Amino acid sequence: MAPGKKAELDATLENLRDEVNKIGVVERSMEDLKESVMEIRNQMSVMERLEKRLDETEETRKREFATLFQATLQSHMEEEISPPIRRSGKQIASEEEGSGLFRGGTSG
Repeated sequence: MAPGKKAELDATLENLRDEVNKIGVVERSMEDLKESVMEIRNQMSVMERLEKRLDETEETRKREFATLFQATLQSHMEEEISPPIRRSGKQIASEEEGSGLFRGGTSG
């Protein structure tokens, strides 16, 4: 083989080795990127589950609040609608005397 051809082949081989090394670097970079994408997907999945749980909790709290609010409204309405308790005049007079509120001659 002619010396010029050998030098040309050596240069070509060296270029091929460089290209193979570059391909190896690109392949490793691709693997790293794939791993990063998988990690991001896993984190997104966790975040989606947390967001769903938060939404469910918020909906539960809204329902509980609405139930409590309705019960409170109904209780207040029942208090307003219910007839006043009627007591005889004799019982009221007896209670007033027993309370000491209307005692004569004990002004302060």
